[in-house]
Amino acid sequence: MAGHGSSASVLQATSTAGDTARYGAAPAGCQIAEWTMVSFRNRRAVIICPGDKDCHMLEARLTKLGLLVQADTDWTPLLAAWRPDVVFFDVDTGCGNLSDRTELARSIPLIAIIGAETPGRLEWMLQQQPAAFLLRPIRSSGVYTALVMGFHNAAERQELLALIARLERRDQARRSILAASTHLMTTYGLTEPAAYRLLREAAMRQRTTIEEISARIEADGAGEAAALAKPR
Repeated sequence: MAGHGSSASVLQATSTAGDTARYGAAPAGCQIAEWTMVSFRNRRAVIICPGDKDCHMLEARLTKLGLLVQADTDWTPLLAAWRPDVVFFDVDTGCGNLSDRTELARSIPLIAIIGAETPGRLEWMLQQQPAAFLLRPIRSSGVYTALVMGFHNAAERQELLALIARLERRDQARRSILAASTHLMTTYGLTEPAAYRLLREAAMRQRTTIEEISARIEADGAGEAAALAKPR
């Protein structure tokens, strides 16, 4: 989905003398990156809210920023038909059941709209895993910042989840290799290096990876897969 790449695609670094003149130099010892304005033009935004004054203000501000906006009390139909890039949801009314969203929708930045800061409402909000938030009453200032934070944090979360998935696959592959090596060592009385060498040779003959041949041996036990790695 558009806009869900790395965080570098959300914020682009630049250095301008005008910004330094306007805001002043960074304090001594601080390293502050200066960023270009991020455009959200033609991004699709869904607002899940009861349609009150704050929601109308948010819709107007998002439209002014160039986003295409739809508002409703339930996001499920809009997600399927409209495929939004960002979703704003109202915490006070608890509109929408975001905890049941699909895996596809989990990559969409969620931005919470908070009014009453009660423990129950805040607990429900955290369960939705928002990437940013806005406080009521909504004003024109703050919406752009929430968008930048939302897209940035959602992108970083996806990168973290992808890293975890890669590490889990790597760990599973190592477990399969260990199990297959142990099976060959026990079956044929081999040393660990010799068992690994057999796995590598079997993988080369089958034109596959050591991880794949190990998984097949682990699943098949003493069957056909293990025979592929039998000493010759």
